[in-house]
Amino acid sequence: MTTPNMPPIDLSPRDWGIVRDILAHHVPQYEVRAFGSRAKRTAKAYSDLDLAIITVLMPKEM
Repeated sequence: MTTPNMPPIDLSPRDWGIVRDILAHHVPQYEVRAFGSRAKRTAKAYSDLDLAIITVLMPKEM
């Protein structure tokens, strides 16, 4: 089941709210993408949520 502003991933609205709040607090400036079984909607009840945080690459000398 999805709600407004909820991405099309296999999470309950309650769990999505928790994830959204954590991401908003810790990485508000970055794009975050889900992958794996929850993104493919093939997750089991015990499946984890795989997230990739998209950032700008920094030069090696920094």
